[in-house]
Amino acid sequence: MEFAGTVSTIAYSTMPTPSTAETLLSAVHNVYTGYTEYLFFVRSIFLYLDRSFVLQHSVNNSGTEKIRPLWEVGIESFRRHLTQKSNKTSCYETVSVAEAIVSALLTLIERDRDGEIVDRALLRDTVRMLCELHLYRAMFVPPLLETSALYYGKEGVRVMEAGSSGELGCSDVSGFLKHVEMRLDQCHEACLEYLEGYDGTAKKVCTQFSNSEPIIAHIGIRKALLSVVEENLLRPHVGVILDPKNCFSLLQDKSRVTPDVRRMYLLLNRIGHTRELKTTFYQYARFSGMEIVQEKAGTTGSSISGLNEKEIVPRLLEWKTGLNYLLQEAFDSQDQFNAAIKDSLETVLNVRGSKMSEWLAKYVDGALRARGGKTGDAIGEDAETALEEVMVLFRHLHSKDVFEAFYQKDLAKRLLHSKSSSIDLERAFLSKLKAECGTGYTSKMEGMFKDMELSRDIMSQYNDHARENKSLIDPSGNFFFV
Repeated sequence: MEFAGTVSTIAYSTMPTPSTAETLLSAVHNVYTGYTEYLFFVRSIFLYLDRSFVLQHSVNNSGTEKIRPLWEVGIESFRRHLTQKSNKTSCYETVSVAEAIVSALLTLIERDRDGEIVDRALLRDTVRMLCELHLYRAMFVPPLLETSALYYGKEGVRVMEAGSSGELGCSDVSGFLKHVEMRLDQCHEACLEYLEGYDGTAKKVCTQFSNSEPIIAHIGIRKALLSVVEENLLRPHVGVILDPKNCFSLLQDKSRVTPDVRRMYLLLNRIGHTRELKTTFYQYARFSGMEIVQEKAGTTGSSISGLNEKEIVPRLLEWKTGLNYLLQEAFDSQDQFNAAIKDSLETVLNVRGSKMSEWLAKYVDGALRARGGKTGDAIGEDAETALEEVMVLFRHLHSKDVFEAFYQKDLAKRLLHSKSSSIDLERAFLSKLKAECGTGYTSKMEGMFKDMELSRDIMSQYNDHARENKSLIDPSGNFFFV
């Protein structure tokens, strides 16, 4: 087994520096490959002894040391030579070959992260060697996670500050999120290619590398490294990402919902910050809705943000559609974000008191009123869609009695003057109101339809009777009313 000692001479003559890390790893790998081939040859010669005598004496109760297989003894000898401290001095002071190997590995891994071309096959072979020597968990994983935490922590600050003068703009936040996503993908790829142990089993490393809480406990290296990226690159900057100055611009740009807002949701969901994102989303929904209904312009007090009253409800429906798009495309229709939309609707629609009920009733009147001679199916599809959207807003109104008064008044005018676009649509909307508020809310309006039907029946009977009695008709064709 003295052959194993040659690794010390080779390794200490090429200590790991940025220019010689590959040389060290290559030399050690060549020695290890030759050593294992030699060990396999020796084991093959004594294969019968290894399988019979050693097997019989592998367990003993006498208290003496058990006899171990040749392969296990050989690997143990090589591991002992790697972990011995050297008596020689260098720029790294006194270190073992194993520590020099780990230092070289960390150097190449950092260069790989920086985009330099490195020999990933050499990295993979070295990591597998450490696994076979049972040094992977004890000597490689802890410094890998520690140096990674420092690397990503510094990088997060640098990327956040890049291109900004004290404050981040929207483009910087979206760019930072893209960078985090790239680092997570890169970490996943590195684990698949060379960092994971070949056995794929979970590793137990009880170490803390973040300022918040332990992130390593009975988990694999892949999950551990991804957690390091999340904890040190992403989590410290959540407050800046969710700052309304940076986040609102992302939320209001429909073209950026799928790539940018969804990326933000997925990344924050990884570290358990969806509640904070929901709070920011609610603030955005409330702010953008208030811009439509709250600000006064002009001297009449009825013009809002330069809009006339007829434009307010369509703008609110468009606003609600935009929130629903965010909910479905970016937030996976999560209940907490749906609740945020409902809360913002509750606030926005009632901030002006009963005025919103009046505007909503007038909007319904416009949707159900015949326009340009068009009635029935000619405008039925558009009106039905509009009424469905109106019901969403209606549910959040506090002053539903005011809506009832205005709607009932407008309904009477449409029925008396035959201005309704479709009686079927009128009845359909009345059914929606009845389902929402109960029979008492719509009883008077339903009575109007019954009165109109009764009036039509009476007039039809009278016309039939008048035709049978022509004396009630003058020569010009008009009826005499007695």
